[in-house]
Amino acid sequence: MACYHREKTKYPGVFIVERNGKKTLYILYRREGTRKLIEEKLGSTSGGWTPARANSERARRIEGKSASNVEKRRQQTVALEAEANRWTFNRLLERYCQAKADLKGLEFDKLRYSNHLEKKFGDKEPRGLVSLDIERLRHRLRKDGMKPASVRHIVELLRRLANFGMKQGLCEGLKFQIQLPRVNNMKTETLTPEELKRLHEVLMEESNRGNPAAFMVRLTLATGMRRGELFRLQWRDIEDDHILLRETKGGIDARIPLNAAARRILDEVPRVLSEFVFPGRGGGQRNNAQKSLTRIKHLAGLPEDFRILHGSRHVYASTGVSNGIDLYTMQHLLTHKSPAMTQRYAHLANDHLRRASERTSALLAGEPGANVVNLEDRRRA
Repeated sequence: MACYHREKTKYPGVFIVERNGKKTLYILYRREGTRKLIEEKLGSTSGGWTPARANSERARRIEGKSASNVEKRRQQTVALEAEANRWTFNRLLERYCQAKADLKGLEFDKLRYSNHLEKKFGDKEPRGLVSLDIERLRHRLRKDGMKPASVRHIVELLRRLANFGMKQGLCEGLKFQIQLPRVNNMKTETLTPEELKRLHEVLMEESNRGNPAAFMVRLTLATGMRRGELFRLQWRDIEDDHILLRETKGGIDARIPLNAAARRILDEVPRVLSEFVFPGRGGGQRNNAQKSLTRIKHLAGLPEDFRILHGSRHVYASTGVSNGIDLYTMQHLLTHKSPAMTQRYAHLANDHLRRASERTSALLAGEPGANVVNLEDRRRA
């Protein structure tokens, strides 16, 4: 059993307790206006406590200027309980990820949060934000060279988490309305005939080497498929005359025609022990191909801002519309949920109609060099 020695000091109500060579300061006091005698431990002499310091602390506790040990423990308990009830953005993100585990793009949300929001907003509650916080966030992101679309995604994620917490009854919402920055999403990426020729040459060379990324780009140019649709594509999705697209951007499965070019490309794709056409590690679903795609882009000498898979999808659509495919048909080939997304190609359709009109008028006006085909002769032929 440990033995201890109790030693008085020159200060009333201050004494030292020595246990196994360790000296600890204690105080004995009554609060002003009370009769209850309180004895409390302050700390060891090795921790900086002296009789004089203990006497000063005793005086503050008598006057109620310093909390007793019991009061301090109670305050800590209250603070911990209050902290447990605080729905900060960190906690909201955790709950959001649990509730939206099947949400497409959740991994991107996590990356955006950890890279751009966690440090400044992680420990804050939605009700504690002011509009100036959002303006500072936008300014910081723009200063870091972030594109407007990326800024919008990050700000929208913050708003979405706040709204989620409010709708779930977890916390109060924002005290103001976040105005999302406007973004022009109607950019259409394209390639010149020379760039497209170089790309095809590189794709054939890389295909001969068995590079899966080359087959993905070729299939995009042949069908207009999205990046995620390529990654999710399974061999059982290749039907006699259609390709089944699982979980398209519109949220539903869709089918697009399996044209002759796409069939030839798929016949050339090396088969491995996997259900996926373009599998990732271990034969599972692929989630990235950026390194190989960037290599192909550089070998073909394409513009730096050209997103090779997404851009190839635009090339597919632009080429089709420029050569007479109507916007309604193109909408279904691209599996656009709304015709508004396909409207970005409307000017190409207008150009095609204008050229057709010019050719027709030239034929009927009898302009030099315009040869009118005799329909009866063609019918007989």
